[in-house]
Amino acid sequence: MKLRNTLLLLLCLVLVSPAMAQIGARPGSQSDNTPPQQPLGTTDEGFEDIAALLAGGWESINTSDAIGTVPDWFQPDGTVFEAQAGPIDSYAAANFNSTAGSQISNWLLVPDVGFLESATFWTRTVTANTFPDRMQVRFSSVGGSNVGTDVNTVGDYTDLLVDINDTLAAGGYPDVWTEFTVNPGAAGRLAFRYFVPTDAGPVGNNSNFIGVDTLSFVIGEPDVLPPPPAVPTLGWFGLTALALLLIIGTVVMRRRQEG
Repeated sequence: MKLRNTLLLLLCLVLVSPAMAQIGARPGSQSDNTPPQQPLGTTDEGFEDIAALLAGGWESINTSDAIGTVPDWFQPDGTVFEAQAGPIDSYAAANFNSTAGSQISNWLLVPDVGFLESATFWTRTVTANTFPDRMQVRFSSVGGSNVGTDVNTVGDYTDLLVDINDTLAAGGYPDVWTEFTVNPGAAGRLAFRYFVPTDAGPVGNNSNFIGVDTLSFVIGEPDVLPPPPAVPTLGWFGLTALALLLIIGTVVMRRRQEG
């Protein structure tokens, strides 16, 4: 009878020991395993100094068919049209001289800002434009500077967020400052692509002059799933009780065999 009671007691200890031996704080304590949620933030770029931007992390990469006399995105003088906000020349511009041939693919890469919830920007072309323009906004989840090698490739920038006047229609690109919003919802790098793949350049019927101004980011953190609940373990107390139970069980079995 004493042996049976001892076995029952040890069995109870084994069953309750997982809860007693759970690693961490006491039950009911608040877990600190979940990373704190960062408040969303905004950052703005007004393009007051394009040269400083290009020297400080922005990139202008021209993959047109023949590099033109104005191969990079540049600071205009404000005479074609004035900026959306700020000084009259405070915007980024690209024009038909991006190519000396007939195909334009001229990239302006924004520095990696982390997890990009969304971005808004303003863009326009010249008033009553008769040489249709087009611009894409693309995104790369791996970042970097791989935009492909020619007009027909985009490298790592495979995520097309918006394509303004993709049919190159007359009047299809806004000729007043117009706001656009894109929503990458991921970490990576954003890029503007002045993209006129046909009949462009100084002697073409497409491509003229576009501007981009007042770029605003909403930066956040990716959704993080809460950690899974801790799996109860036996702990040293439960393991000891289990070992004793096995020993006693072995002894009992031997006595029965001997008897």
